[in-house]
Amino acid sequence: MIGGDRDEHGCLIAAGYSWCDTKQKCIRIFEENCTENATAQIANPASVNCINNGGQLEIVTADDGSQTGICTFKDGTICEEWAYFRGECFEGLYSCTSDADCMPKPGCHPHECINSAYAGNFTQPDACTMMFDCSAAYQNSDCACINHMCTNKNLNNKGCTETAGQ
Repeated sequence: MIGGDRDEHGCLIAAGYSWCDTKQKCIRIFEENCTENATAQIANPASVNCINNGGQLEIVTADDGSQTGICTFKDGTICEEWAYFRGECFEGLYSCTSDADCMPKPGCHPHECINSAYAGNFTQPDACTMMFDCSAAYQNSDCACINHMCTNKNLNNKGCTETAGQ
């Protein structure tokens, strides 16, 4: 089950819960402070939005200590919580049943392939640089439906020296 991992206290990690010794319970630190004399905190609206719309929330901590909320949906779509909150990522965006469902995400040098049904949610820039990016997906054939997720087949291409139009 995606997002069902629990820590040694039984706290659901993917939902943002962690153990609070002071309160002897699982809490979400963005909703509740762990100290006895804590003042009330306002919940992170992006986290709440993810959970309220059926997503599983996981707070990921980077090596530098910064934290990012990751919202995962039942269809496998994974969104950074604030991108989901702003409407830049949403459930179904990457889902597919065949290669024909997938296309490059509108943009100059797209590294993501999306379900073509959602192309209208994005705006193609008026102008782009002529630099060719070997790992970008420029054509529908650069995208594939792998494990029911639209995937950029060029993502690991490195070191080419082509320019656009060649």
